[in-house]
Amino acid sequence: MMDAVHILALCAVVGVVAMAAAPAVAADPAMPSPEKVYEQAVRNAGPKSGGYGESFCWYARYNQGRFVEGYEAWGDTAWLGWGVKYYDFLLEKMSTGPDGYKGWIGPFIYHKKVWCDVHVGDSILLDGMLEFSELVLADDALAKTYGKAARKYVAIAKRDLIEKWDARGTWREDGPYGAYVSWNRYGDPNQFKDWTERPEIDNSTLSLPFNKQNDMALVCMKLWRITGERKYRDKAVKIFSFMRSRMQVFDDHATWNYWEPFGPWDVDLSKGDTQHWMNTHPHRNYQAGEVGQIVEAYHTGLVFTRADIQRMINTNLKVMWNGDRKAPKFYNSNVAHPGRGKAGAQFGGDGHAGCLWTALAGFDRTIRELRAGQLKSAKGTNGTIAKAHFETTTLASPPGFTRRHVRGEPVVPDFLTSECRTVNVAAVMPCVIRRGTKSIVLSKLPVAADLEVAVWSADGKQKLLVLYTGKAAGGLDGHAGIHILQWDGTDPAGKRTFDGGYRVRWTVAPNDYREFPVTVVPPRG
Repeated sequence: MMDAVHILALCAVVGVVAMAAAPAVAADPAMPSPEKVYEQAVRNAGPKSGGYGESFCWYARYNQGRFVEGYEAWGDTAWLGWGVKYYDFLLEKMSTGPDGYKGWIGPFIYHKKVWCDVHVGDSILLDGMLEFSELVLADDALAKTYGKAARKYVAIAKRDLIEKWDARGTWREDGPYGAYVSWNRYGDPNQFKDWTERPEIDNSTLSLPFNKQNDMALVCMKLWRITGERKYRDKAVKIFSFMRSRMQVFDDHATWNYWEPFGPWDVDLSKGDTQHWMNTHPHRNYQAGEVGQIVEAYHTGLVFTRADIQRMINTNLKVMWNGDRKAPKFYNSNVAHPGRGKAGAQFGGDGHAGCLWTALAGFDRTIRELRAGQLKSAKGTNGTIAKAHFETTTLASPPGFTRRHVRGEPVVPDFLTSECRTVNVAAVMPCVIRRGTKSIVLSKLPVAADLEVAVWSADGKQKLLVLYTGKAAGGLDGHAGIHILQWDGTDPAGKRTFDGGYRVRWTVAPNDYREFPVTVVPPRG
């Protein structure tokens, strides 16, 4: 989990405001001063964060998007000019690490006695710069003035983000999925050379949570849209496929956890537990931000389908919302899980996860109207920019599912999606099983139940091998109800040789099960 800096900054980024709903509102005609927005952004980024590291990046991200939003709202290129000035201010805060790559190096947010740079700090700031670059490089007139800056930001993102974290060995792949793990090297304060492994540092070599994975994917998507280089598209597809493969679907809506393990290094077999809790994040800005990331992937034509987006709309309106337009409130998105129930459940307040998912306003009229109600009472410079941008972008076209940034045919892999309310987590790691080498077969249940875990044929028509049958514990805590098995791709009875594609199925009731695809390959040599 993040500290208060991360929580407050990200909440501001996704623009979560709890206000009454009302009809759509016209944008305030008074344009704020781009220069004053720049000055405020610099003040917010520096002193509040100490000026270094991940905390600096979160505070710096707070106002970064205002410059493109201001230009799109009013069409005044002064916003872009001040944007360049702010982006360059951010770049001046980068330092060169021990391997020659640059990053926003500073106190590690989990262990402030050591310094490092991190994926999320790099990605959230470079993503904002690439939003500017994509806008500018698609317009010949803008490119004449701002093209040099835009191309510079693209080059930095390619080298000091994607190339850097790949060269550091933090990128992992497993079949159709991909994910980043945290780096395990750190330096002393203000020391940028000869970083070493520090075993005492928590979260080293831990797979990043979904929001941070997706931040990396957003940069990859923009690099692909700008450069046309497919390697960036392919990486984004693998990252978002990891998240999509872990989503739980039931009653035609979708839920997901803040973090799930990607590989065996994320599981402690000796304790029968994962290295991190698995649950809906308790703070509203996390899922709201992840919905925005998913929407961007959908518009780029990657991984997510119209049905996926509709499930999220259903989650926000049919599961979370109290249905009151005058005083809208929202439950946490996992309120329908067995063992929870709305009786006594908290609405999203005091930082809890329930809120309007405003990123869906482009698809659904009701969400659009609720968002307009929020903006009616929004105040200050940021409120004025948000109102104007909402008017000129979201309200400029009727709600619909047209993809805005798709290049060519959408890349939408197949996922094994079944309606299942009683299995919150279901995964096999690695999913490509080298026969004779054990993979981890992991599940999590909200309530205790009779559970069967079995290997089925690729088409799901034939049960081939039962891995477990019996009682399984449950629990709503992030470390409760976890059930771990291991399978090495063989038949203990020696009756069958597994080779090729299969699916592992966790069954609680005949019509309540989840599945995960696996591929068994021959041993090396």
